[in-house]
Amino acid sequence: MDDKEMNGNGKRPFTNSRQIRRSNDHQFLKMVIFTLVVVGSLIIALFYGPAAVLTALPFLLGGAALIAVPYWLLKGIEWLMTRYNGGS
Repeated sequence: MDDKEMNGNGKRPFTNSRQIRRSNDHQFLKMVIFTLVVVGSLIIALFYGPAAVLTALPFLLGGAALIAVPYWLLKGIEWLMTRYNGGS
């Protein structure tokens, strides 16, 4: 391990596992919504034609909302807890 990778006392650098988890959760949410809406629309277009995508798109977006809204509600609750509990 290089000196650049170590902190001042020669130990490994501190990792912020909460920040890493938040970043991973957010990336996973984006991948799931992308897969649901875009890939789902492409599959529907391939099997049923482009006109069927117009019918299915509101349902795909509704499914994405059913995933995203609880996620953002929980993130908001987590933000409120860290704000009012002193960051613990």
